[in-house]
Amino acid sequence: MLKFCLPKLPMQLTLCLKLTDSTSGFDEKLVELSVHFEGSVGEEKLHVFLDVPPGHDMPPQPRERSDGWMEVEMGEFFYDDDDAGGVVASLKEVDNYTTKNGLIIEGIEFRPKEGR
Repeated sequence: MLKFCLPKLPMQLTLCLKLTDSTSGFDEKLVELSVHFEGSVGEEKLHVFLDVPPGHDMPPQPRERSDGWMEVEMGEFFYDDDDAGGVVASLKEVDNYTTKNGLIIEGIEFRPKEGR
């Protein structure tokens, strides 16, 4: 149960990450971010570049924060106090043929959706 979320409030999930100097496998390769309620049939999926190739300007893209970490929006959900279960958030690779390394995950932040 999401006791830390206020009922009837749209929430946004944000992945906080860093790429090391020796990062490989994320350039020009998409990853899949998804958010959904446990047991639900629909889920929001986003395909994003974590290491954005030059000239690519389509959102969503990671943006650098003042603390040196990067963040990218994973998705959003609307919490209703009648909802049961938890929220499932995931990052999946979508290219099984490329070795990937150098990704550091700080965590996933739950925030009230901006511009509501």
